[in-house]
Amino acid sequence: MKSKYDWWETLSFIFGMAMILVGVYEDSLLFFGVGTILLIYIISLGLSELSDKIDKIEKRKK
Repeated sequence: MKSKYDWWETLSFIFGMAMILVGVYEDSLLFFGVGTILLIYIISLGLSELSDKIDKIEKRKK
């Protein structure tokens, strides 16, 4: 089953990685910080979705 956030997660991940690279290359803490926060947000979305799927599987087993 596909996530309803698939396109948004992919776009945000690419944008976050690009911002981190620009931050490192240009020595800009702002770009690096915003890119890192964006990636942490995407990872947390993925982990919450994963925990929801695990809960559904556990409920089915019972």
